[in-house]
Amino acid sequence: MIVNRNDINQTNALVKTGRAIDHHEIGMLQIIARAMGDNIEFLDIGANFGVYALGLAAHVGPKGKVHAFEAQRIIFNMLAGSVALNAITNVHCHNVAVGKGDGKIEVPQYDYSKPLNFGSIEFSAQQNEALTQKRSYDMDKVEFVKLVNIDSYGFEMASLIKIDAEGMEIDILDGAAETIKRCRPVMFIEFLKVDRYRLRHQIENFGYAVHESGVNYLCIPHELGARIKVSTALRPPT
Repeated sequence: MIVNRNDINQTNALVKTGRAIDHHEIGMLQIIARAMGDNIEFLDIGANFGVYALGLAAHVGPKGKVHAFEAQRIIFNMLAGSVALNAITNVHCHNVAVGKGDGKIEVPQYDYSKPLNFGSIEFSAQQNEALTQKRSYDMDKVEFVKLVNIDSYGFEMASLIKIDAEGMEIDILDGAAETIKRCRPVMFIEFLKVDRYRLRHQIENFGYAVHESGVNYLCIPHELGARIKVSTALRPPT
């Protein structure tokens, strides 16, 4: 797996422990993916180095697909490189930012050759979470990435969605409303940098039961309640 050795969060965990910092959550989604049946689509929105995308690739069925969305070009290159090096043919990598509309969005400027938690970079006007680097605003280095919404992809089998987008979660759900209504996916959504109560209300309005798992919501469509054993999925690691 290709990672940035200067990353102080995910890379640090992988090097020291040999597994992802969120390995329990990945294991939980693997269980859920298998319960959803064969040939599902898993959408990994905010894929970072790809620990979820790679971890779920073998659990979506022989004809299933993983779509990994990562907006940071440097991190995306590592994600795509890991997929290529491991000859994983069912993972599709998208170098885009996901939100409510479409267009383009500025990529925050940081030095990838120096220590930083690259998974905590926010695509807002300013960085709210304090990081080990200050964001640069060098006009000579401005870079944009395409902004898309999930509904524009027309997914038909999106049975499982993970969203970790550093404050863009509400916009992403707005841009995925038709997909959610059509596919009724199980969703795993971080609430750390958004109004968690507004986000929960938004999810519940789609007809979902919402369960907390650390700083994430595990969201189960009401009609799948008997099929997904939440108590088992949320059981802490032994």
